[in-house]
Amino acid sequence: MVTFWLKTVWFFASGIQARSHTDSLQDADSAQSGYLPSHNLCPKSIINSKFTLSWKNDLEPNEIIFAKPLVYTPPWLNSEQVITVSSLNMVRIIDGLTGKLLKSRILAPPFQAVDARCTEAGSTIGITGTPIIDPDSSVLYLYSKGYKGGVSGPRGTLAGQYKLYALKLPSLSDVSGFPVVVEGPAENDKSRYFLGGTVLQRASLASVGNSIVAGFAGHCDNFNYTGMLVAVSKIPRVGVTSIVAMMASPGAPQPQELNYTVAKGGKAGIWESGMGFAVDDDRIFFATGNGDGPGDNGSGLPANGKKAISTLQQTTSNFIVTRNGKLKQQDYFQPYNYQALNAAGRDFGSAGVTLLDEDVFRGRGVRRIAISGGKSGRIYIMNGDDLGGFANVLQSIDNAKSLFSGTGSYPREGGYIYFNPLADYLYAYKITLASNGKPLFVLAGKSNITLNGRSTPTITSFYGRIGTGISRTEQRCIGTDICTLNRELDKVPQISIW
Repeated sequence: MVTFWLKTVWFFASGIQARSHTDSLQDADSAQSGYLPSHNLCPKSIINSKFTLSWKNDLEPNEIIFAKPLVYTPPWLNSEQVITVSSLNMVRIIDGLTGKLLKSRILAPPFQAVDARCTEAGSTIGITGTPIIDPDSSVLYLYSKGYKGGVSGPRGTLAGQYKLYALKLPSLSDVSGFPVVVEGPAENDKSRYFLGGTVLQRASLASVGNSIVAGFAGHCDNFNYTGMLVAVSKIPRVGVTSIVAMMASPGAPQPQELNYTVAKGGKAGIWESGMGFAVDDDRIFFATGNGDGPGDNGSGLPANGKKAISTLQQTTSNFIVTRNGKLKQQDYFQPYNYQALNAAGRDFGSAGVTLLDEDVFRGRGVRRIAISGGKSGRIYIMNGDDLGGFANVLQSIDNAKSLFSGTGSYPREGGYIYFNPLADYLYAYKITLASNGKPLFVLAGKSNITLNGRSTPTITSFYGRIGTGISRTEQRCIGTDICTLNRELDKVPQISIW
C-alpha cells in the first residue's frame, strides 16, 4: 500500500489550489541543498493542526515503491499530478487532489531478485531509482530493469538488462528513439563491462544539459561488478554517450573477465541510499561506496584531488558533463581511513552530497561548500571547488550512528544544516567562521526524540519569509511531537520539524 499524507485544511478548509511552483520534478532541488523556499505551509498553520488521510492507493502484491513520488502540474491543468514508479516496473499518474488513478503502464516484466542473489529490494527489481521530469518537453526519464527481449523471469543473471525510458506525459508513451539499452565496456577500462544483470540503479537521476546521468552499484556486493557512472543523451537515437568505471586500471584489482560470479570487479558502487547527484551547472557531485584493494592512495601520502586517480572508492567525487555527454573526472575527496572503511563494509557512499547556498554558506577562500557522510557516522565539510584529495578536508563532525540520508540546509537567519543519523536525533549546526576566516559549523541544537534517519531533511519556508522554516523528514507521526520539535531545538530560530 502507498499512502500519501496530506493536510486536510490545506486542500479543503483553506481552499488553496495546487500551484506549479510546488512541483517536485526530481528527488530534490538540483544542488541537493534540501531547501525549498516557495511552499504554502508555515509553522502557525501546522503546529495546532491535525493531519488526516486524504486518500490512499493499494499496490499489487509484492510491489514496493523505492523511488520518491514526483509532483507535476501539466501546462494545460491547474492541479497537480502525482507520479509513482515501482519494483514491478509500474508507472502511475494519480490526481493529487482526489487520488484517482489517471494513467498507468507496466514497462516490462521486472527482474527477479533470485537472479540477483539478493532480496534486499524485495522479490522483484524493476524501477528503484527516482526518475526526473524535463518540464520543457513534459518527458519523464527513468531506468527500468528487466530481461533481454522483454520476457518474464527468472532467466538468469546475465539475461538481465537496464533500459533508460523517456515517457511522454501524460500518455506514458515512448519518445521516439527510446528506450535506450545500456551495456558495453567502460571507456576508462575496457576490461570492466556494464552488465545489467549484476548492477543496481538506486541513486536518483540527474539532468545536465542534454544528458541524463545515473549511478550504478551492486546487489549485496555480489558478482564481478564495478560501480559505474553513465550518461545517456536526451536527443533521440544518440544513446549512451559515456560509461565510466569507478575502479579501473592501473590501481584497481584485475577483474575476472570469464566468470561473472567471482567478486573482483572492484566495487565502489554509486547508490547514496537513493539520494540524487548534486548539480552545479555542468558539474555533478556524488559519493561512492566500499572498494577492493588499497588503490592509488594506498601509500597514505597526501594527494591533490585535482589529479585524477583510477580508484574512486570511498570518495566524494566531482565530474564534468561535457556538451557532447562525456563524463570527465575533475576532483575528489577520500578520507584517510578508507581502507578501514572497506574492511568493515562502512560505505562512505550511503549518503549523497549536498551543495550549500553560496551566498550564505561560505568563508575565506571557500565559495561553495559540499557536505557528505556515510555509515561511519562522520560528516565531512568540504570546499566544493577544491574537495581536498586524499585526507584533506575543511571540517569533520563525528557521530556514533550511521548515515543513510543526506544533509538538509536552511540559508536564512544565519544559515543552518540538518542531518539525522540512523535511529538518532535530528541535529542542527549553524555556520560560523573560525579564527582564520574559514567556515566552521557548530552545534545549535537537536530534537528531543529520535527519528528513523531514512530520509534527508527537507526544509521549506512560506515563500522565503523569515521565521517560517519547516524541516520535513519521513517519519510516522507520534501525536503532535514531530510538529512541535522547534521548542527542543535550542537557538535554532523558528524551525519546526514536521
